Amino acid sequence: SISNIKTYEWNGKQVEKTATTSSKTETMSGDRFIYENKEIQKDSTSNTSFTIPEGSYKYTVETNKTLNDFNVNEVKMTDTLTSKHMKYVGYMKVDALEAEVNSQKLQWD
Repeated sequence: SISNIKTYEWNGKQVEKTATTSSKTETMSGDRFIYENKEIQKDSTSNTSFTIPEGSYKYTVETNKTLNDFNVNEVKMTDTLTSKHMKYVGYMKVDALEAEVNSQKLQWD
């Protein structure tokens, strides 16, 4: 049951409570992709960096914090943010992290 796996998290979303106080340049290394017309295509034409303007809110979504017990090779997630937080959407950075099965002990009730 779910109560037995308290340290697992299928997904988590956090929006910072305060806006950034200065702009920041984010550099993208590796492959970049464009989602357009319901297709994902590799992008080699766009810039490799973008500027996050002052006054932005950091919005983080984490998935599959489960020691790889769930398959999230394909997932659809939606969310609704008010205009207070979502004034401009231009880029999204996705970091895929390797999970080390031995890095944490499972905690069962």
